[in-house]
Amino acid sequence: MFRLSTQAFQLTLWIVWALLIHGHCSLGQNLPHDIQFEKILIPGTIRSSQVADIVQDRLGLIWIAGDCLYQYDGYHFRQYKDLGDGKGKLNPTDIHYLFYDSITNRVLLGTHKYGIVAYDYKTDKLNVLPSKTPAPVIHQITQTTDGRIWVVSHGSGLYYLDQDTLKAVSSINKLYPLS
Repeated sequence: MFRLSTQAFQLTLWIVWALLIHGHCSLGQNLPHDIQFEKILIPGTIRSSQVADIVQDRLGLIWIAGDCLYQYDGYHFRQYKDLGDGKGKLNPTDIHYLFYDSITNRVLLGTHKYGIVAYDYKTDKLNVLPSKTPAPVIHQITQTTDGRIWVVSHGSGLYYLDQDTLKAVSSINKLYPLS
């Protein structure tokens, strides 16, 4: 059986008393009673229930997928609807997913009609990335540690980006052969 000496017992009681009675003053952090939140209105008629996705890039810009693509710098919103080279406009239900590619520093949009659309920071334009097949409906985008961008389409399967061209996966073993 484990027994505490009188001295150890008194020290334990003192520590418990100090933590219970005075701990909130010396060890805890005082937080304000009222935390203030600022309501930010997105331009146009978009409601928060219409926001499909939100990401933040390494510059701290917030990107919001709604009835179009919005960029928020902490002060102002910018709206992006037009696709580069006159290839069309984003419709209110086009953007399903946003992904920030930190390796190539770009925001990728998974869309309903155009496949993958990339925001180019240099030109400040949205560009449709080419696809080897008809543009699939994109629902998810991710990136592996080797930098490869993977894309999921619920109706058309698995895709990947190869030199900015969207390609369907016919066999995973061709991309990652087993040793």
